[in-house]
Amino acid sequence: MSTDKKVLVIVYDFPPYSGGGAALRTVKFVRYLPEFGWSPKVLTAKKPDSLLADQTLLDQIPRTPLYQIKDLYYSLFKDIQDPNITKKPMLRLCKKIIRRACHIIKGFCDKYLFIPDTHLLWLFPAFFKGLLLIKKDNIEVIYSTSPPHTPHILGYLLSKATGIKTVVDFRDGWSENPYYSSMSGFRLKLEKKMESLVVNNASAVITTSPALTKSLQSRYGKELKAKTIYNGYDEADFTGFEYLEPVDKHLFTLSYVGSLDGKRIVNNFLNAFSQLKDKNLRLKFVGHLSHLNKTLIAESNEDIVVMGKVSHHKAVQEMLAADILISFLFPDEDGNRAIPGKIFEYLRAGKPILAIAPKNGEFARFISSNDLGEVADPFDESEIQDKIQLLFYKWYNGQLDQPSDNFVSNFSRKQLTKKLAAIFDDLI
Repeated sequence: MSTDKKVLVIVYDFPPYSGGGAALRTVKFVRYLPEFGWSPKVLTAKKPDSLLADQTLLDQIPRTPLYQIKDLYYSLFKDIQDPNITKKPMLRLCKKIIRRACHIIKGFCDKYLFIPDTHLLWLFPAFFKGLLLIKKDNIEVIYSTSPPHTPHILGYLLSKATGIKTVVDFRDGWSENPYYSSMSGFRLKLEKKMESLVVNNASAVITTSPALTKSLQSRYGKELKAKTIYNGYDEADFTGFEYLEPVDKHLFTLSYVGSLDGKRIVNNFLNAFSQLKDKNLRLKFVGHLSHLNKTLIAESNEDIVVMGKVSHHKAVQEMLAADILISFLFPDEDGNRAIPGKIFEYLRAGKPILAIAPKNGEFARFISSNDLGEVADPFDESEIQDKIQLLFYKWYNGQLDQPSDNFVSNFSRKQLTKKLAAIFDDLI
């Protein structure tokens, strides 16, 4: 198909510097948009030393023009050399003082100056690059995705400067996200104003769950052109795998595949798991873990497999090798409205899901209403134990259910990209 139509894709997290779920949605849109007549140009950030780097995802879009703009924040606040490596006491003390001062300054700037997020310094050089690309490549639509939310501010400014229409993609909520509940009134008010400018200027808004869509419409009116385009799976990621035999057929393997950092602390789950009597269980964590979660796992005295960060290809392989796939969603992660992106790959892997999530949230409803697995409250250790034991019983008796192929096919990345392309088409 001809790809004469041009779209500028503004995304902060993108390969090779980011390879997690935040990047995956955009990578797949970029991969399949040309099949529906759209040629994407990606404007993103350059972030050396990223913990989530994944070159393999970039290999999926070899022909896509990629414009990486350095984020000056990382140059400005990059940690100085560890003061403990020097043997000279006075020099070590000076370095500690400087390092502490840098952290204090950084904390102040993060809280009071860098709004909506710490990537504000990336915004300015990215704006001028965006103007050049729009003029040079005859861009017809601007697409921005968040979080982080600076790409939406960039898309808004470019739209105002050029008159080009914008499509705004909220992978998570913005001002109503529980993360913002602890912020000062001034900052929250300012961010709500930013969100309002972005949404009201947008020609179309998309989100990743019906609850997020309804939330935006409740605040900006039913006339808001908001649609839900779920996250999904890419069939191409699941080809080339032979059937994976379990390492030990007598072990019931529960795997979590993804990152666990920030406030995502799994102590309640680990406590529940360690109290289970049956030891024919194996728990695996595949992906980047915070230092705290690593410590909790080490202190649990359980035989838990920690694989660390792996390529996306290896992550898919681990999904296919598991008996049950675990997903964590906590209340302060917008747990009542969000649906974790990884669960659609879980579905394609054909495995039941153990959702550790708020019982009254959108994710829990999605799992329960479609018979995709079991749901347990993140803070209820007894319920977590009960759900693991129930799934173990079903596995032992050969009664684990698999999601239907017809249901899973609704979340093909190619078909979801077709919906996005149709939105673009309506704007030109």
